[in-house]
Amino acid sequence: MKETIISKETTLEGNISSKEDFIISGDINGIIEGGETISLESDCHVTGKIFSKTLIVKGIFTGDADCTTVHVCNGGKFIGNIKSKILMIDSKGIFEGKSEMKKAPLKKQIIHKELDTENILL
Repeated sequence: MKETIISKETTLEGNISSKEDFIISGDINGIIEGGETISLESDCHVTGKIFSKTLIVKGIFTGDADCTTVHVCNGGKFIGNIKSKILMIDSKGIFEGKSEMKKAPLKKQIIHKELDTENILL
């Protein structure tokens, strides 16, 4: 898959959306909607909201994330709210805020009725 790279010399104010993955080393203030993975590198400072399947935090993120998986790596700092199915925090990663675990979709249960053998006409 292709990826969009935002270098450490870049500052963005506003919302960005792409079906591609993001690798972010710069400073962003806004809403980020990405493809499979958004990786916040160690040089970044991101403030806002993030929507993606996977979020990897190596830098500093302040805001809200709604992702399937969030990984706060060693040296990463996440301040805010996380809504995810999986949350991983390395021993030297920092998370300050609230985490809400998404529930897995309920599987449909097949209910079998017992056959009423007393009222069968042969």
